[in-house]
Amino acid sequence: MIVDHHTHTFPPEIASRALNKLSAGSQMHYHNGGTIADLIEVMSKSKVSRSILMPVATKPGQAQGINDALPKQMEEYEQHGIYSFGAIYPLDEDYKNMLFFLKEHGILGIKLHPVFQNVPLDDIHYEKIISYASELDMWTMIHPGYDIGFPGNDLASVPRVIRMLSDVKPQKLILAHMGGWNQWNEVESDLAGSSVYLDTSFSITKVHQLDGNLHQYLSNEQFIRIARKHGLDRIFFGSDNPWSNQKDAVEEIENCGLSTGEAEQLLSNNIWNV
Repeated sequence: MIVDHHTHTFPPEIASRALNKLSAGSQMHYHNGGTIADLIEVMSKSKVSRSILMPVATKPGQAQGINDALPKQMEEYEQHGIYSFGAIYPLDEDYKNMLFFLKEHGILGIKLHPVFQNVPLDDIHYEKIISYASELDMWTMIHPGYDIGFPGNDLASVPRVIRMLSDVKPQKLILAHMGGWNQWNEVESDLAGSSVYLDTSFSITKVHQLDGNLHQYLSNEQFIRIARKHGLDRIFFGSDNPWSNQKDAVEEIENCGLSTGEAEQLLSNNIWNV
């Protein structure tokens, strides 16, 4: 079973507007309409059996509405193999109640995005949230490193990741984008081999830019070095749908230069088996 641990969707009424805004900011092409219906269709054409949504709360109070809607949504989505993490905004004072609510309703984890949320990852607010999620035996997914739409923004940089880890020591922490987007030299030297989990999203992905260029940010060679140093058993597959084609993202793992056995091992890892 292949699980896509990193996908995004938007409500149909705002999907086109949201994707166009994000696309303009990142100069990056998206691959489908970005709705649940689009994700279901994408999954039907790939080898992916389950997909996990990663919602992001970008302002105070927004997380409450996202999380309150999840139990009912999951009743509908799970029949299609779609699951979801919850969202927490770092300055929300009632984060403990929200995390407990998510835990009680079977939501497996939360997504944090320091760049979009405009709070440094090593800030005490994040550390308290990550620590309490760990107490509840929940997963935390973080966007680490830089972000293609915010050049030079270091709020989730690898040094901040390391400082946070030294303070909190969470057991179920996933660093997206192979540990730190566009900071893979630092990941290879300072994070690979640590106790965190990584996902493959938007790393060796061939990025279709709006100017027509095709760009691969992380080379296959460095991807393989990081994967082997870190341990293939601690890496999850992710596509970052709709910013990459899910089927292509699977094939990129299969054809990147890992041995057949290594690629199969990586693609079979999933949070339900940890």
